[in-house]
This record gives sequence, structure tokens and C-alpha cells, in this order.
Amino acid sequence: MQTADILIIGGGMAGISAGAMMAAEAKVHVLEAEPVTGYHSTGRSAAIFIRNYGNATLRALNALSVGFFETPEGVSDRSLLTPRGELLLAREDELDVLRDYADGAEGLEHLTPSAAAGLVPILRDGVFAAANLERAAPAIHVDRML
Repeated sequence: MQTADILIIGGGMAGISAGAMMAAEAKVHVLEAEPVTGYHSTGRSAAIFIRNYGNATLRALNALSVGFFETPEGVSDRSLLTPRGELLLAREDELDVLRDYADGAEGLEHLTPSAAAGLVPILRDGVFAAANLERAAPAIHVDRML
């Protein structure tokens, strides 16, 4: 029988990060149903660092996190970030959502549909009405972080 001070359910980025931070002062156990950590959303959604994600509070937290990802002392000997970029597309009925996302965002370029299709040729003109590009949105090396 094993005992723990803290039980983390899920071996994704959030669970492993929380457990790692608490392990210095508590006995932590992580329960994961999958054969490896980071199997689900960590490997998909969390694999990109989007500074402009979320509301003003989340964006402020994202900005504070940049230093760790660039110099992840105690986790990796090199940056966890690699240039990637993010392209957001909106249909005509989603233009308000795209504008709201861009409000207060940093480093976004508003693109016409033809400019976006020029970057990603598989996109069909006429399917979407506008796009925003965040060239600086980097990929996160989730495997190294975990």
C-alpha cells in the first residue's frame, strides 16, 4: 500500500506541472489511465504557446510564462519553444468573434482571405471571410517539458 500527500489525476501538462511544483514539499502521486503521459489534449492543444489566448488575466499569465519556456531551468537545457505561427479563420458570421479575439491582442496581423490562402494554399477562397495571423506563436516541445 502506498500513501501520498497529494494525488494528481491525469498526466497532462497541467497535472504533471502541478505535481512537479509540489513534489519538493510533499509526496505526490500521479494517476494516469493512458500508457504514457501527455497522451490527449497536451499533445494536441497544449503543443502551441499562444500569448493572445484567453481573457486579459490569462494573457497576462501567458506573458509571464514566456521566460520559463525560453529558459526552462531545471526542465531542459534549451528553449521549449520553436517558431510555428497560428492562423485563425472566421466565416462571415464569426467576424465579431475574430474582432473580439484581436481586441487587446499583441502581434496579430489581420489578413484577407486571399492573403491567408497564399500562406496556406489548401484553404479555399470564399469559405472564410477574414483571418488573423500570429507569426510569433511558437510550438511547445511538450515531450521535453513532460
